[in-house]
Amino acid sequence: VPVLIIARDRAQSDAIVERLRLAARSRGLGDASDDIVRSLSRALYEADPEQWKDNLNRSTLPLGGAESCAKSWRVTVTDPRGGRGTDYRVDDPSVDAQGGLLVIPTAVPTSQREWTQFLGRTARQDRRGQFCAVLCEADYSALSAKFGEELSAPSSETSLECVDAIIAWGDREIASRIRSSAALYNCGVRVNELCEELFGRRQQMLQDPLVRERLVEMCQRLRWMSVREID
Repeated sequence: VPVLIIARDRAQSDAIVERLRLAARSRGLGDASDDIVRSLSRALYEADPEQWKDNLNRSTLPLGGAESCAKSWRVTVTDPRGGRGTDYRVDDPSVDAQGGLLVIPTAVPTSQREWTQFLGRTARQDRRGQFCAVLCEADYSALSAKFGEELSAPSSETSLECVDAIIAWGDREIASRIRSSAALYNCGVRVNELCEELFGRRQQMLQDPLVRERLVEMCQRLRWMSVREID
């Protein structure tokens, strides 16, 4: 079946393409390696949009044409941008018979919405689809340390425990940022109220550049305090 690898980022996408092409050449495939392994990275799109479009069109087509009896398929490598919104159209019924386009993410995003987008690159237009995540535990060491939890090995080949854990960490990270933003917002509102009250009583302060500079400095310090500390 055709394979779509969604790399962690642009750099990893380019590195995977080079390594797969090198592996193909070492097996005697020669110049055909560049056709067998194709890139759909953002870097290629910016450098050569026409080549990017050609790679996209060929990504789900069999090698050597549709008339071949024993069909072989390309491996396409993209970055997270190619894992969202790009249509990988599969029309060959023989692909469905083998489970559909195989998506291989090398990283699970911490957003459920983005993960759903990754999986949505396969099983399109009423076709079948399959995926297999190949992850590196080190990529999640910072989140693991922050929440004091280990990324345990899956209990079975079809288990999504690791995926669920990573997305749950992402949800907690977002919740923490929202709380921090809310605290900063409330602090800013209170400082603004105090400034309005101060300038309402002594408008002449705004005319002194040195006073304005000192007030800005004070407001910068107050932003790191809670509303209770400011009061």
